[in-house]
Amino acid sequence: MFKSIFLFELNYRKARAANYIYFGIMFLLCFLAVTTDVVQIGGAGVK
Repeated sequence: MFKSIFLFELNYRKARAANYIYFGIMFLLCFLAVTTDVVQIGGAGVK
């Protein structure tokens, strides 16, 4: 039962473009946070 629900959800999400867009945005933010000083995740807002 769990396996059939899990496989259905995987196939359903795989067909949606929003998942790939969200993944791309999160990847880009993490990449920029690691490679530049412009993007910071966390920390105080002191300049």
